[in-house]
Formats: sequence, structure tokens, C-alpha cells
Amino acid sequence: MAVAAVVVAGWLSASAAQAQNAVEFIRNQNDLNIFARIIERSGLTERLSGPGPFAIYAPTDGAFRQHPYAHREAVDRAPQPELQRLVLSHVAQHTREESLVSGSGPRSEQMLSGANVRFERQIQEGGEGGRSGGVTINGIGVLDNSRVSNGIVHRLNGVLTLN
Repeated sequence: MAVAAVVVAGWLSASAAQAQNAVEFIRNQNDLNIFARIIERSGLTERLSGPGPFAIYAPTDGAFRQHPYAHREAVDRAPQPELQRLVLSHVAQHTREESLVSGSGPRSEQMLSGANVRFERQIQEGGEGGRSGGVTINGIGVLDNSRVSNGIVHRLNGVLTLN
């Protein structure tokens, strides 16, 4: 009975994420508050709430701790074009979930800012022949992936450098 409750709860949370667009999803995450504020201040909320499909690589609040925009005041003072460039450096026009999970597909992608990023699959050998791995984007770890109504949000443990 407890296992069924966990399975149902997981399905409901996945369904809830897919019912939200990318911006709504990001706003509702406890660890994406800074990125949500940057999207809002950049004036890109409407665009990123649109049909997409988008792949959004969202840095966590922890990722912003070493970044100039770590504090609300810095975000509020920043010029809008600079914030737009920062946001668009974390957004691609299509989804890549299968490529990120499997390691197949292109090894690079152009973001909406024009910057190119590269993907690498990290494989680690575990005990008893087990293997685990993850994906990095420009060397920054992708923590997880959440499908949303207009694409996918990949949570990052770093901020992509502006090119």
C-alpha cells in the first residue's frame, strides 16, 4: 500500500510539472528563485511561457552564490539587456531530454543568445559492475530534468558563462 502511494505521488508530481509551462515551473521551485527573478526582470516571461518547445538550463540558487547576481538588489539594478542575454544563454529552442539522458545526439547546441554549449556524458564505474553517469553542459552538472508543457527544464549546479 505504501509503495502504491509513492508511485501515485510521483506520477502526480510529474503530471503537475507537465501541466505548467517552463516559467511557472521555475517560479514554483524552492531553489530556482534567483533565476525566476532574472527571467521576470529580463522581460522574457511571456516569451518563455509561450509554445516553445524550449530547453531551459536553470541554475539553482546555490549556483548563483558565487555569481554577481546572487542578491536581489544586484538583479534589480542590472540593465535589462544584460539580464536578457544571461537568460537566453540558458535557453535553447528545442528539447533534448533523450540526448541528455542517453548521451546520444549532438554534442553541442546553440542557445538563443547565440552562444554555443557542449554536452558530455560522464560515466562512473560503480561496485559490482554497476555504472552511473550524468551529463555536463560546458562542464556544469545537470542535476535533473523536468518536462513542462512547453519543453523541458534542466536544473544546473552552475551558471553558464556568457560568450
